Amino acid sequence: MKQGFTIIELLVVIVVIGILASITIVSYSGITTRANTVSAQNSASVVAQKAEIYNAEVGRYPYQTSDLTTDITKSYYVSSATVSFTLSTTQPASPNTVKFIKCGTTPNTNQSDIITANNNLTGIRVYYWTYTGTPNANAYITAGADAGGTIACPAT
Repeated sequence: MKQGFTIIELLVVIVVIGILASITIVSYSGITTRANTVSAQNSASVVAQKAEIYNAEVGRYPYQTSDLTTDITKSYYVSSATVSFTLSTTQPASPNTVKFIKCGTTPNTNQSDIITANNNLTGIRVYYWTYTGTPNANAYITAGADAGGTIACPAT
């Protein structure tokens, strides 16, 4: 009597290992997607909270991201190691990248219409990506007023 495994037994083991590996890979991918989304949401939340602190200390919402990232001694300071900003609509590789959009009283058709001289800034929207494969236009956190009859948040 010979000892060893038949080719059928080996193939069955290989198939079972392949099935287990594919289940593990799919589970890992889902966990990574959720973790990136939560991290992105947290980054947006941090920026919105710092914008509220900026408003409390300065008396207005920040007009640009540098208002939050310049002075390390201020309580509203946002470190570039923690959060980065983009104007792109393409999902970034890093979940710590957010899009900073100003909101203001109309008429404003683009971001450059909301300026200090006009004193028409009412709040901000901080967009984040959900990493689920499709962009989500509703994934944002606000600071201040971003909606209402005379308020608009132009995307560009």
